[in-house]
Amino acid sequence: IEGVERVVLTHHNVAVSKVSSIDWCFVKPKVESVLSNFFAVPGLQSVYRYALQFETEVEEAEKAKLMERIAEVLDDRIRPVLQDDGGDVDVADFDEETGVLSVRLKGACAGCPMSSVTLRFRIENMLVQSVPEVKKVINIASTDVSQNPKEMEF
Repeated sequence: IEGVERVVLTHHNVAVSKVSSIDWCFVKPKVESVLSNFFAVPGLQSVYRYALQFETEVEEAEKAKLMERIAEVLDDRIRPVLQDDGGDVDVADFDEETGVLSVRLKGACAGCPMSSVTLRFRIENMLVQSVPEVKKVINIASTDVSQNPKEMEF
């Protein structure tokens, strides 16, 4: 379609990008017609399901790569220091929407009064700098509610 730069079909919507020099009133009828014809094609549902499955696989692969980068930072730069003091850290979860990485401090780190300092100034700072998707790190085993906002919910 003249004036259309890109069409993205996802699970929940269709996004159409157009060139800035053409007004939507000229592009919209053509786009609607093409999309109507596209969705009227017999057997499209199986193609669409395959596309959604592929999209899910791509998202899972991207998350796996992200988790590998997080594990690499933990293994190379954080764990050795913690293990020297008799502690360790495990990843429990990562929320991609908020950028919150949930970890569990173990060993000497689990009961250490300095664990919140270790969490914030060693683990969180290192991960936030090295993996931009990580915005915050929380210790899910912490009894300190300031470290675990979920424990504050009633």
